[in-house]
Amino acid sequence: MSQLTNRLVKLQGEWRFYLSRNANGVELVAPLKRKRLLLSGLDSNAVLAVLWELSAGVPEDNLIGHLAQVSGLGSHSLQQLLGKLNSYDALLYTTEPIGLQDSGSQYDRQIRYFEAFATNERSAFAMNDNLQKRRVVIVGLGGYGTWLAMMAARMGIRHIIGIDFDHVELSNLNRQVLFTQQDVGRPKTEACAEAIAQIDPNVRFEGHNARINSPLDLISYLEGADLVFNSFGYSPPDFPANSVFQSISQAALVANVPCLHLGGSWIGPLTVPGETPCIECLFKNEKVADIARASFPHIDRPVPSIAPRMAITTGLAVWEAVRFLSKLDEPPSLRNLIILDLHNYTRHALLPIERSEECKLCGPIRKARRSEAP
Repeated sequence: MSQLTNRLVKLQGEWRFYLSRNANGVELVAPLKRKRLLLSGLDSNAVLAVLWELSAGVPEDNLIGHLAQVSGLGSHSLQQLLGKLNSYDALLYTTEPIGLQDSGSQYDRQIRYFEAFATNERSAFAMNDNLQKRRVVIVGLGGYGTWLAMMAARMGIRHIIGIDFDHVELSNLNRQVLFTQQDVGRPKTEACAEAIAQIDPNVRFEGHNARINSPLDLISYLEGADLVFNSFGYSPPDFPANSVFQSISQAALVANVPCLHLGGSWIGPLTVPGETPCIECLFKNEKVADIARASFPHIDRPVPSIAPRMAITTGLAVWEAVRFLSKLDEPPSLRNLIILDLHNYTRHALLPIERSEECKLCGPIRKARRSEAP
């Protein structure tokens, strides 16, 4: 007698299905996988009934019997249909349901979103757990930092460390998303903590009223962190105008903490010490270094900024972080600079970053790790 299981057979969450335009079957499409499948030769309504059931999940122990009952298809036809779906990796075999039992719970839709990336080895629930147990550090709670903190909290990342020495000003409110008129004059860390508690009281926001002027100022805050965001623009090592940017990058490297750089129309690289090119490897590209030097204002005046641009850059940066922290896949920023065309939308680009063996910043770390390897 075969042993009973409690596994469900589910249609993998990315797949969408519909009657084909020529009415000669049912088409399934998985856009991210760039796969398309036509199921023909069977009654289309019966096939749709099978797919609807598989979308909800069917107990494996009674898979054929249940599908035969709802569709009217015979055992042989169902075996062929399931075989075709399996050949396209369109079925999952799992003990987990789709979404949460309470579809009204805070993270149900998020888990359902992760279903599109689920495999038999990596479930949507596992990806969500991987993400939410993380600790991230955000230096600066201004135009970029508040958007980063807000989205990290909405993803349910359980521990967010925010560092800023400043107070909320009226001029901040056009773009710094966590603040309101009532927060003017308050420490930014205090106002952020209150706003994030309203998003999810289970998210721990740890605010520090501190100024980061050197790598040593940041090292202690990086202990146990899974990622630090560096949203202070891009400053080549020979350009001293932005010491905060360099301090964050260097502290992350020393503390062995991944660091995601972002600012303006650029996202990345996401540097992992000892594994990927570092930020100084990026500036070996002289064209990139020249653009970075030119991007800093040479006049001491407020930098122009609006909320929509902040939202776009930080939204994509947090998505890159989510992919990395949840182990969903390897994000493009891991070895590339993402360049956005935020005006015409026609010249987005991925600029590969080559690791420089002569890099004075990350070269010694890689050499040390190679010497420690068995």
